[in-house]
This record gives sequence, structure tokens and C-alpha cells, in this order.
Amino acid sequence: MKGLTPLLVLLALPAAVPADSSTQDFWNGGPGVPGPVSYWSNSFAGCDSIEYGHPYIVELVISNVFHWIHSTGPGADEMVIVDTDGDGDPDVVGVQATWARVSHWENLDGSGLNWARTIIADSLQSTWSIDAVDMDEDGDWDLVVSTFDGPRWLENTSGGDWIEHEIGALEYIWSIRAGDIDGDGDSDVTCGRSGTDGLILWYENFDGAGGIWIEHQVSDDYNFTYCIRICDLDNDQDSDILIGKGTVSKIVWFENLDGLGGAWQPHLVCDEVHGGYQGFPLFGLEAADMDDDGDNDVLAAASDPYTVTGMVIWVENADGVGETWVKHSIDNNLSGAFSVDCADLDGDGDMDAMACSGGEWGERLVAWYENVTGNALNWHRHELDSSIWWAADVMGYDLDLDGDMDAVYSDGVAGVRWYEFSRATSGWLESSILDPPGGSQEQWTDLSWEATTPAGTGLTFQVRASNDPGDMGEWSAEMAAPGSLAPYLPDPAWYFQYRVNLSTADPPLTPILDKVTVLYDLMGTPGGGESSGPSLRILSGNPSPGAVTLDVYLPEAGQADLRIFDIAGRVVAHPLSGQIEAGHHQLTVTDLPSGCYQAVMITGGCSTEAELVILTR
Repeated sequence: MKGLTPLLVLLALPAAVPADSSTQDFWNGGPGVPGPVSYWSNSFAGCDSIEYGHPYIVELVISNVFHWIHSTGPGADEMVIVDTDGDGDPDVVGVQATWARVSHWENLDGSGLNWARTIIADSLQSTWSIDAVDMDEDGDWDLVVSTFDGPRWLENTSGGDWIEHEIGALEYIWSIRAGDIDGDGDSDVTCGRSGTDGLILWYENFDGAGGIWIEHQVSDDYNFTYCIRICDLDNDQDSDILIGKGTVSKIVWFENLDGLGGAWQPHLVCDEVHGGYQGFPLFGLEAADMDDDGDNDVLAAASDPYTVTGMVIWVENADGVGETWVKHSIDNNLSGAFSVDCADLDGDGDMDAMACSGGEWGERLVAWYENVTGNALNWHRHELDSSIWWAADVMGYDLDLDGDMDAVYSDGVAGVRWYEFSRATSGWLESSILDPPGGSQEQWTDLSWEATTPAGTGLTFQVRASNDPGDMGEWSAEMAAPGSLAPYLPDPAWYFQYRVNLSTADPPLTPILDKVTVLYDLMGTPGGGESSGPSLRILSGNPSPGAVTLDVYLPEAGQADLRIFDIAGRVVAHPLSGQIEAGHHQLTVTDLPSGCYQAVMITGGCSTEAELVILTR
């Protein structure tokens, strides 16, 4: 068959039956398969408080508890989370463009369960964007907001009273951010026009107190700037500017050449996140170290209502200085993708992603994406809320101050909400009952596993074996380390089952199971001795990661023909045909793509079969 070049290795073995094994390293098929099964696939019997949805690992589940911040009326188009009143807990401030106002939600007791709302501004035209900064350096949090009349900042005078100050006259601003652009230690402001003249400006906080502002131009060539961020993308320790351009969802960053904001050089990050059109461009943009290599990458979301599609991506800062960028997909199927953020939501030390979507044509969803392997190349989607109408903004923040991250998000037309993340402290998973091919009892000899157990977490195994799959008996004592099964299963038995127990004393940390393997020796047919007829058994793990090793047994010399069929009934490998000696023979077939196969051996007018599963990572 074209593209398949199976490699055959045939070894004549002594008459003794070789040690066999069965491996499980996929669980994403879920529970509900008690067995018996001839091999472990990607399913299992049952579990409690276990996350198994991504292909390669088992870990303690993260539960999500829903809470309201504001349940009546519109939420916010964009939010910031800071301690505005200085009482030691985080509050939420949001802008609402349609209602021309800025709302403040006070976290009354620090639990995140009791909130009081006040309106701190109600006459700002089209307030789409907000950021928080200590603008006047008086030790409390102030706010900067975009309006269609120009950038403004709101002075926090007492934690409850606010004074509006004008920054500049640039009209039709959609996005605004504050940061130290000229390196003088105080906070400046940058913003871009949402229209067609392409203006991107930054405003120098000349007196350091927000009283005197000087306007500087960054560019006049990038129209429809719907997202703007301040970050260091070339690792030279000054503030650069990152923008999301409209019409074709292009991402560009401007290098702060002199570190003072006096000269700027544009660099392309991504030519097109998504084929959107004017009016529905890129709205979600953040900079963060997504792959944990020490430099800032870019996270973005964009969508197209004409095709009812949307996507979440991250763009790798491949050379660390913002010259070479590589685009990676997180989710290619999030229609109406609107806002993004990133945080370590599962507490495993790497950066996860968040996104939301909504509107008349969007998916109306808030989701977070687990960075499964830590290098941002494998993502697992977790859906938080599908009841939202217009998910306008999403953020990761420890809102209840319990040491783990939570998800805070806003429905532009129906309130502000948050999900409390909480890792289970214990859980278990029980495998399907294993009955290996070969038609004999097994002496279960060893159990090994590969796992990660951070300090404060634990992972143990229990086992049981029986000649009756309906009565497997009691679980053994717990095994804390891989090793011999002799103290736990001294007698041969037909059937085998494992149970893995996970625990943590330090949520959100969790133990992680990658692989488990049981070794066994075939004991022959009941009553002892070798099997009386030909047999075909799988010696490698099943599922197998790309190569499968088979044991062929003939009680006497003769002709044998072995073929491997795919699920369509086509022969994809023909590793054995001809005269072979009596006894056991091993052969290995490689280069089979992922899939389900049937191995069929015909000898002496008899047919022997074995089911194979290939799962290549």
C-alpha cells in the first residue's frame, strides 16, 4: 500500500512463553467501559474528581463555581480589577459605551460574594476602554478611559470620589493604555483612533502628576486601531506599543527606538489573524510569555460574521527580539471570538489562555484553554459559560484571594460574573478490567508508571485480579512506587484491574499520571502447560505509539500467513507468509498511522485474530 513500508523483525524464541505487557497512556475516551477488554484503549471503567479530557494525562479536576458581581442590567465593555478603595481586596471597574458611564463594583467583604455598585462617571461619550494606574503618584489607583471626545483620566481622591481630567483631543478612540513610555518613572498614555486617518499617539505625563500633557505621534499609517497595549517585545527593557489593526485583523508592534518615545519603528507580527472585515476586526489582544521562554509573545482573537467563524491564536516571538514571529492556533472554531486574556488558571506554572465570544452570530461562550504541555503547542478547551449573550471582556484574577486564579467576565448587556476555580483535593480512576489475548491465566508480575508529583501531592496505585470479572474482589494495599506485584497478587488470574489515587494538600497543584504498564507471564491454559493451538498475541503496548510487536505461536511447524487490515478491510501490512518452525516468534510492524486495525493469522486452516490500536503523538 502506498505510503506504508512496514518493517518486519522475526525472531525464533525458546518454548517458554515470554513476559507480556499492557500499557495505558490515553484516557480521553472517558468512563463507562468496565470490561473485560483485551487491551486498554483510551477509555476506563469510572472515576471521581478526575480530569481526563485531554489525550495524554490524568489529573485532579478543577471545579468552577459561578458567582454574580452585577446581575441586573448591562455589564461592561472592558474592565480593570484593582483595589480602588485601599481596603486590601480587589474591586472591579468597567466602562459601558452605550450608557456613557463608568461603573465601580466594591468587593465589600473581600470574599467576592458581596458587591456594591456606584456610578463614578455618566457623561463620557462612547467609553469603550479602560486601564488603571497611579497617575498622580499619590499611592492610590486612578483610571484612564477612552472616549470619542478624547482620552481622559479619573482621579481617585478618596476611594469613592473621582475627578475627571482631560489628557488630549484625539477623537474616536476605541482602546487606551497607560504605562511609562519615556522611561522617566511616571505613567504616560497611548491610544489610537478607530477611524481611517491612522493616527496612533502617546501623551507624555510632563509634570508626573497628570496635570500637563504633551502629545507625540507614533504613526499615522494604521487606521482602525481597535486594540492597543504597552509592552516590551524586543527585550531591551523599555516600553514598546502593540496594536491590533482593523479591516484585516493585522497585528503590528512599534519599537521604541530611543527608549524615550521619540522615534518609532513598525514591525509586523501577523498579517491576518482572521479574514474579518471593517467593523468586525480584531478586538482581543494581549502580550505575555505564552511558551515560558523568557520573552513576550502575542495572544489574539478575531472573527468574521459573514462566515460565522472566529479563532484564538498566539504568535510566538521566535527570536526574542520581535523580528521573527510564528503563528500558532489555540482554537480555530470560536465564532464571535472577541476578548482574550492569559493567566495560570490551573496552577501548574505555565500560561493558560481565556477567550469569550457572543452577539447575534457568535457562539456566546466563555472558555479557558489549558496549556497542556507547557510549551503552548497543545491546548485543551474548557467551557465555562454558554448562557451569556455578549461576552465583551474576560480576565484572570484571584478575586477571592484564596491563592488561585479565577475567571472574571462581563456580558455587555447582562451583568458581570465570575467563576471561582477550585482544584479537587483527592480523586481516583479505575481502569477497564483487562483480559489479555492468549487464552490463558496470567501471573501478574510488575506495575510501573510515569507521573509528575509536585511537593504536597501524592499518587498511588491499587490492584486486584480474579478469575471472575463479575467479582474482582477487594483492592490491594496502596503502592507508592512502581515495582513487583508479588506482595499484592501472588496467584495467577485471568483478569486484572488497576485503580490510581490522586491527592493534593496544596491546591491548585496536582499530581499528573502520564502512563501505566502492567507486566505479566502467560501461564498456559487452565491446568497448566502451553496452549494447544496456534495463538497470536500483542507484546507491545496496546494502544501502541506507532510500532506494534506481535507474538506468533505454532505448536508444530507449518505454513502461516499474517496480514493487518484497517477498518475499511484493506490490507495495510503483510508481515508474515511462509513456513515457520514450531514455537514462539516475535515480529514488529512499524510506520502504521494512528487508527484501529485487525491482525489475522491463518495457519493449518485455522484463523486467529487480534485487535490493534495505533496512537501516534
